Amino acid sequence: MKRPFVNVLITLLLISCSAKKSIVVDYNSEKLCNGIKNMTKYIENSNEVKIYFSEDNTDVTELKYEVDTLVTEGVSFSFLQSEVANFIKNEEKISLGQASKRLEIKFLAKPNMKLNSGCLKKLNINNPKVNIRYYYYPEYGLLTAEISKIKYIPEYGKGFLILAKVDLNGEIKTLKTTFWEE
Repeated sequence: MKRPFVNVLITLLLISCSAKKSIVVDYNSEKLCNGIKNMTKYIENSNEVKIYFSEDNTDVTELKYEVDTLVTEGVSFSFLQSEVANFIKNEEKISLGQASKRLEIKFLAKPNMKLNSGCLKKLNINNPKVNIRYYYYPEYGLLTAEISKIKYIPEYGKGFLILAKVDLNGEIKTLKTTFWEE
């Protein structure tokens, strides 16, 4: 009687521990690479992003950033979950509840998938101000840039999010921008 119970507990423990690990897969996609290239240009040229992260108004000409070289499959929870659910609702002609449930099942019920696209290279920038992390939802061509302030001293964090639709040629159409502060 004890043995099956112990086996069930061990299995549950292994499943719950493995759900937190990321799986890295090679993902070669010209559409994704062009989308990232265009999103990076958008970020570099965006006065809104530069001003948001500037220490003062004289520091708005250049944004010093580092970039994660792996792309996370999915959405930046919880900031853009409702916008992506609305997008899916409109694309699939389903209810908002069904679209939200689809997102939860697809991205919260399994380990994080990291995509090694080969199009993001490690940058050597002295004292970068922000980190850019990309999220990609391949089925719908949704690319999210999560731009977070790098904290060199104990302080509250802040960040900026850009959600865009990537077309077949890698051109982006911005769907939503938002920010957060801790």
